[in-house]
Parts: sequence; structure tokens; C-alpha cells
Amino acid sequence: YRYFPDPDLPPMTFDLKGDGSDDSAPLIAEDGTGSGESISEGSAPLLTKEGVGGGQDIISIPKIKNSLPELPQQKRARFMEQYGFSYADAYIVTEDEDWADFTEQTITELRSWLLALEETEGSAEEIWEKHGDKLAQLTGNWLINNLAKLLNESNTKLKDTKITPENFAELLALVFEKKVNSTAAQTILDELFKTGNDPASIVQEQGLEQVSDIGELDSIIKKAIDANTDVVKDYKSGKENAVMFLVGAVMKESKGKANPQVVKEMLIKKLK
Repeated sequence: YRYFPDPDLPPMTFDLKGDGSDDSAPLIAEDGTGSGESISEGSAPLLTKEGVGGGQDIISIPKIKNSLPELPQQKRARFMEQYGFSYADAYIVTEDEDWADFTEQTITELRSWLLALEETEGSAEEIWEKHGDKLAQLTGNWLINNLAKLLNESNTKLKDTKITPENFAELLALVFEKKVNSTAAQTILDELFKTGNDPASIVQEQGLEQVSDIGELDSIIKKAIDANTDVVKDYKSGKENAVMFLVGAVMKESKGKANPQVVKEMLIKKLK
């Protein structure tokens, strides 16, 4: 093939290092031949009038690279590095731009909430270093296993729901602080989807706050033990998994409000 210059295209000169200087000969020289120069890294204004005789524009290659949006694979790697996401979770939440943005905004809200807690001590970096991975994992789990399921069942897109990063983060904060159990949290999520109401208001209106008070749980646990003597015998004979049946009985009696971990610990102590 024979190459010749297009009269409508001016000579182009590229800044390869990002310092605004002419690092390369024009891609198409005045005589129509290619320069054959290589391209290097850097950062600088996309176009500058300086550095080339006659006021010719310099095109900054580093600036063009820096102006490109974050690609999905780059975002995926950053989520794994910055938030501790597994590859599988990072892949799912970064497949869609709306989901990726929602995830980051939720984690940002959770970070602000965590730093504002009076009982947390240390610098922002120390506090996030201690709790950040757990909150990010909680976010990923609830997004993928709970919110995504809800949206799929209702054939609804994330951007069309009444759930926002702010109220979703508030829900996750309630779960993280163990103020509600997973059953109650799902109820709150369903209500958020329908109404967009504040999670704290939903908890108060529906009486969903988790019960962890030993005195309040004691009578319910005693009732469960008295009503399931055969299960108690099984547990005492060495069938340790039988205790989970009793935990379920207490949860049923408390209408799902009892803290299952506290209930299990109390049952084990009582059945010794």
C-alpha cells in the first residue's frame, strides 16, 4: 500500500511523558512519512499549545489514559483489594454499573456511621481496619443473597426501587449491632422495598427489635424446656444438636425476636 497525508488532517504531536513537552515526532510528518516513535507513560493536559513550533497542539497520551472510566475488571480488582470482597462477590456487584455504585455508596454510608459511634475508639483508619472487612462482607451478602432475590422475584431494577444506599446501610447497621436478627432484618427489607420507610421506624412500628435481655428470655427458655422433655433427654444423652431444636422453640415463642446466640448460650448453661 502507498500512504499519503490527508489534507484535512494536520500533523499530530504526542506528549508521551506527561510533562507537556514534545516527546515524539509527529505521527504523520510533513512529508507524509510515519515517525515510528514509541509511546511512554505519564500525565499532563490533554492538549497544550506549548512545546511545538508554530503553536501546534500536543496530545497527551497519559491524560487520555487517565480520562478513561474505570473498567469492570479494574473495579472488580479494587473491590477485592479495598473492601475485601471475594472474587465471586466482586464479580457479581460490578457486572452492572448501578449495582457497583450502590455497593460503594452503601459502604461509604456504613463507614460514616461506624466512625460516628461513640463507643468506637482510635483513628478513622484504625476503626475501619478493625471492622471494615466485616461490614463489606455483610454488605455483599445482603446485596447478593437478599436484595437481588427480592428484585428478581418482583422483576424490578435496582434504580426503580425505594431502597437507597442510605436506608439500606441503616438496615445493615442494625444487623451489625445485633439490634435485629436475620428474620427481622428480612422483614425490614421487605417493608423498605414496599414503602421506603426509615428502618428504625419500621423496627419500632412492628416491634422487631431483638431481645437479648437474659431476664426477659429466661421465662421463655424455661417454657421451651418444660414443653420438650424428650429433646432435653436427647441433649443430655450426648446429642448436642438437639439444643438447636430448643433454640427454634424459643424463637417461635418469641415471634422471632429472641437473640438466637444468647438463647443457645443460656440453654447450654441450664441443661448442664
